[in-house]
Amino acid sequence: MFSTLKKASALADQMSTKTLAAVCLATIVLTSCGIAKSPVGVSHVSDSPAAAFAPVVNEQAERKSLLTITFSRWKDAILIDAAVGRNPDGICAFAAQKKNDVSTKRMPVQVFWVVFDPASEIRNGAEMSGHYSDSDSLKAQQLTKQDGTAGLGFSYLSERNEAFFNLTPIEYENDGKSLKTVLSITTHKAALRVYVTDENQKCGTRTEVCDGGDECYASGTFAPMGNFEVKQNMIGVPIDVTHSPQVGVNRAN
Repeated sequence: MFSTLKKASALADQMSTKTLAAVCLATIVLTSCGIAKSPVGVSHVSDSPAAAFAPVVNEQAERKSLLTITFSRWKDAILIDAAVGRNPDGICAFAAQKKNDVSTKRMPVQVFWVVFDPASEIRNGAEMSGHYSDSDSLKAQQLTKQDGTAGLGFSYLSERNEAFFNLTPIEYENDGKSLKTVLSITTHKAALRVYVTDENQKCGTRTEVCDGGDECYASGTFAPMGNFEVKQNMIGVPIDVTHSPQVGVNRAN
């Protein structure tokens, strides 16, 4: 195990300690892992073809949290965001990014690390702005973990993170009012479906998860989703992944 980590460390250019460790650990065969099922709030879905839809930039769109990923030993977290707003026809739908960078290559979602400690791992500042609109802004200090710890800054995922974290290409349904993708965390797969909501005249999102891959969309059982918790052993190797309806990182308005 340690020789594997040592060889992988030669690839550490421009990577944080936690990012490198995640990639190294993904090369180790993990056979005892599984995503825990949530027993409440499930909904069944049937397979349906994805509708032709291309999100457009919407200056009135608002950034929303789709889900968070936290770790039992690492303080940092991965966040997945998107923006939703009303189209010219008045329907709430996903909006495209206005700024394209490493964090937004999985349109329309943005994926990034929130650095809680140490500050030396910050690679992309303490504020992200202009990704979805001119007024779009997210400050690290707006983000807090359940213990009240506030974020210090951001770090985008590197190309090598794909060995640890990956999303399949986004597929849209219902004229852009929902999307689906399969999330992989090391050897774990979880099918995600995100719905755009319209409640009290305000656009929002609702995320659901199914334990498994593409087969979930045919006959899977989806449950409310907020956070993945990656449980690690003493040296950081993932040993389990569970999910819960609540997010693991809160944000101030």
